[in-house]
Amino acid sequence: MAEVERLPFANARYKEWTANRRVVSYGGRYDFTINELLPESPIPPFLVELRAAAAQFVSVPAAALTHALVAEYSRGTQLGWHRDVP
Repeated sequence: MAEVERLPFANARYKEWTANRRVVSYGGRYDFTINELLPESPIPPFLVELRAAAAQFVSVPAAALTHALVAEYSRGTQLGWHRDVP
């Protein structure tokens, strides 16, 4: 948790809306204003063990998981109605 607390969180933006959460992306970041996946820094060492566990859970090589998103929700924040892009 100490590593997570030091992350450079920024408000999540979706077109003209600001979501009720802050995020940090690794491997790629989707820009909803131009509808494009942009490169980001690679998955940091402190998430590698979690990536390995996730890869084992879904039966894929850990190296196949190249993106990660860490989201911070303030206490009481609900995940409201939304629609992901196609």
